[in-house]
Amino acid sequence: MERTKARLLSILSLTGLLCVFVVSGCGGGERLPVTVLVTPATAIVLEDGTPQTFTATVTNGSGGVTWSVSCSVSSCGTLSGNSPTSVIYTPPGPPASTLTVTLTATSVADTKQTGTATITVPAITVAVSPGSPSAQVNTALQFSSTVGNTSSKQVTWSLTQVTQGNPPVSVSPCSPGCGTLTDATPSAVTYNAPSSLLPAMTTVTITAKSVTDTTKSGSSTIIVTSTSAYTSKLSGQYAFLFNGFDDASGKQVAISGSLTADGKGAITGGVEDINGPATSPICLACPQLNVSITGTYSIGADNRGTLSITNSVGTTKYAIALGGFNSSGVATTASLIEFDDTTGAAGTRVSGVMLLQDSTAFSQSKITGAYAFGFSGQDSSGKRIAEAGRFDADGAGNLKNGLEDVNDSGTVTNSQAFTGTYTAPDTNGRATGTLTAGGATTNFVFYVASAKTLLLETTDAEVTAGLKSGEVLSQTSTSFTSSSLSGNAVFEEAGIATGATASAKVTVGVATFTSASTSISVAQDENDGGTINANASVTGITYSVSANGRVASTVTKGTPPVTSPSPVLSILYLVDTNKGFALESSSDASLGTFEAQSAGPLNAGSIFGNYFVGTAPATVTASSVSSGMATANGVGTVNVTTDNSSSNGTLTAGQTQSFSYSVSSNGRTAFGTTIVGYLVSPTKFVLIDVSTTNTAPTVSIFAQ
Repeated sequence: MERTKARLLSILSLTGLLCVFVVSGCGGGERLPVTVLVTPATAIVLEDGTPQTFTATVTNGSGGVTWSVSCSVSSCGTLSGNSPTSVIYTPPGPPASTLTVTLTATSVADTKQTGTATITVPAITVAVSPGSPSAQVNTALQFSSTVGNTSSKQVTWSLTQVTQGNPPVSVSPCSPGCGTLTDATPSAVTYNAPSSLLPAMTTVTITAKSVTDTTKSGSSTIIVTSTSAYTSKLSGQYAFLFNGFDDASGKQVAISGSLTADGKGAITGGVEDINGPATSPICLACPQLNVSITGTYSIGADNRGTLSITNSVGTTKYAIALGGFNSSGVATTASLIEFDDTTGAAGTRVSGVMLLQDSTAFSQSKITGAYAFGFSGQDSSGKRIAEAGRFDADGAGNLKNGLEDVNDSGTVTNSQAFTGTYTAPDTNGRATGTLTAGGATTNFVFYVASAKTLLLETTDAEVTAGLKSGEVLSQTSTSFTSSSLSGNAVFEEAGIATGATASAKVTVGVATFTSASTSISVAQDENDGGTINANASVTGITYSVSANGRVASTVTKGTPPVTSPSPVLSILYLVDTNKGFALESSSDASLGTFEAQSAGPLNAGSIFGNYFVGTAPATVTASSVSSGMATANGVGTVNVTTDNSSSNGTLTAGQTQSFSYSVSSNGRTAFGTTIVGYLVSPTKFVLIDVSTTNTAPTVSIFAQ
């Protein structure tokens, strides 16, 4: 009996162990969870493409699934052929933007268990190529369209004429005045340019609209150019530097680069470096460096025209004026202003120069010898900063014997030493470098116009390091003396108005250097934020010249009398005899240039012929900028035609004014009653507005 009981207990124990080790459900344990898997997990379905079949696999459950869709809009598409294991999804009509739909399979056995798939229904896209071409009058240009995300590739074509202004003026339909379209097919068309040029600052937009979804279109902007007799004036590879301000933040912006003009109205390639506030519309996230560009341009008979530069962010439009023509009739220099800021509140407004590049100088070894420079911009807090200096480049990537003077809104650092490095220029003449001074390192990019002229901007983030840009010029001597300043030189400077950081101060004048006594006398005109100091003279200035070209001056007395010495040509860095950069040590942080004045006699006859007009770098965001052309008859009449961009967003194309002008024996030049300046030579003069209502003046430069 005892043996039977023991055997029974053993059997029961073994049964218990089997319940533990064999199945967890023995004796009423938990069931395995239900899972649902939908395949494919992701799918792209075109609005008119083949419907997509999805399947569901249910594990540890029976009864299959039920199907549903959800999305962010009212129409997510439809489901058909529903079964416990599969369904067919058909998208809605063309979505306004790319639509994301979630397909959900819910288990019948356990409705808390689901599986999902993500469906993307892309919006229809339309692209037109070529992107931004030019078309000469009386020529034909073929366009094609590419329609994406639909099986129907058919489009309709149209033309619109757009004239820049505030606001821009659009005319549609504009055919035949803006050209005609012929030989249209579902994906191509021929544009026939008109027989004559369109009005200034006017382009033609060709648009391809999807037949399937008429809200979707693509377009291309056409610049109608004249015959090659005009467009050929801009031909070759050019370095450029533009600087100005971002409307919204009031912060500095700078754009440097190189472009290739084909002489037929197209910019066939190039690169640019853009710096400014991180949220500026000119770049995705400033600084944006080494960005590829293309574009178009048009030049008129008067050497004025338009130029558009397109990069990955968009297209920036400029007004351009050509000058400095070489023996081949090609412009070696040009002045430009940005011409697309139609609000004055949400864009950028810049001015600058383009210089024909000498590609033989695209070598590190060609960047050698002594150089002087002048840079201006803003510090990291948005205050005006300017600096001038010099360095020696060794032709192997090192900057030595660097010396600079910095004026940060009145806080002046004199004779600060620095060192630096630079890379070899690439095929665009682009090089980068570093400059280390006072324990801080600044990164920069420069473009080679020639071995003697470099255009530079800093590339550190503006919010932490500020932004500066300017010109670097080769020094002609390694041992300057007091005789390097002798005779007359005309100067122009710009800074911040005294006590008013939102206003500008500009000064133009003629300095007479007497090397024997190392003294300077100055005749000048000044607009200090609307306070005018006209035809004033300052005497009693003495100066000293260092062998490296740095010049320091001191004012001991003045006419009108000054109770305490005020800075006039405080610090100079020489490039050549009577030529270089000028930096003031006062709170206005003015920076400018000076160059030798030609020998007299100077009179109205000294100004004769055609001049291109540009704006020197503005110092405040309230300043307006201009470019254009002027023609003087040599006997007191000058006609000026300019394209203007004002701080309130007004864009004026082809504004023509006529002035009576006079020239004094010292070169002081008056255009009417409120514009004055000084004659450098018969090929160049500088002017400023001395009206009290202009509190944000700039320096205008006229040159041949």
